[in-house]
Amino acid sequence: MLDQTSPLEGVTFAVVDVETTGLSPAGGDRICEVAVVRGRAGQVLDTYTTLVNPQRTIGPRARQINGISPNMVYRAPLFPEIAGELAIRLAGTVLVGHNVGFDLGFIRNEMTPAAGGAAALPRHVVDTLQVARACYTWPSNSLESISGILKLRQRDAHRALADALTTWRVLTWFINDQRDRGRSLEHLGDLLALQGKLDLAPRPYLPTPAPDHAVPPVVSQAINDGLLLRLRYASPGSRPTDRLVAPRRVAVEHETLYLVAYCHLRHEERTFRFDRILKLELCE
Repeated sequence: MLDQTSPLEGVTFAVVDVETTGLSPAGGDRICEVAVVRGRAGQVLDTYTTLVNPQRTIGPRARQINGISPNMVYRAPLFPEIAGELAIRLAGTVLVGHNVGFDLGFIRNEMTPAAGGAAALPRHVVDTLQVARACYTWPSNSLESISGILKLRQRDAHRALADALTTWRVLTWFINDQRDRGRSLEHLGDLLALQGKLDLAPRPYLPTPAPDHAVPPVVSQAINDGLLLRLRYASPGSRPTDRLVAPRRVAVEHETLYLVAYCHLRHEERTFRFDRILKLELCE
């Protein structure tokens, strides 16, 4: 089992990268592509990548960045169908990512109902973004900027495998460069100390509670009495769907009101904009 005293040259790193439908797993966004690059002692051992059917619309901003269209993921496997393979590839490794909290947040959200849940995720994590901030003064700490300066950039930027390979190259460069500067990096604990303490706790989505007067009475009653709501919801780019939800709270962001609720159609917590709810009624 890996621990802080494990020789760094014998550690298998699993560099992960995900492409997603949007920015927030708590807000209902999902993984639409995942990649894992495993490496040890500066050498790539193997790579894995697959598109994933997110069962929801890929947001226009996300599509603009990653180039993944709905047609590309239509026949792709669902995440539970690839979760077992992903868990096998992560087992016994140190998880690595650039701004790894983003990738880890989505993977945690997807792995919860499958493949042993969060227990399948590695205990030790390295964030190359945090190493960059702790040890260097780049003009920008983005993966694109650092890899461009170091001439390590992989083609097909912003696709999962390309970004995972680029992150692996940056990690390897960081380790070698720090050794050249006289830093002792013999054990896993030395590398973990280099980046400092990581804060990987999930971030709350829509943290600002809506004022009481802004919450519809039927929603307040459902929250207070533990009742369900039936609603008809118009997601962007999709036909309206009927949902049975257990409301958690009402929040506000940028003057827009949101209902945070467990959706029995999607079997997960989702966020619904009130201005897209076409019909709302209490289930008693």
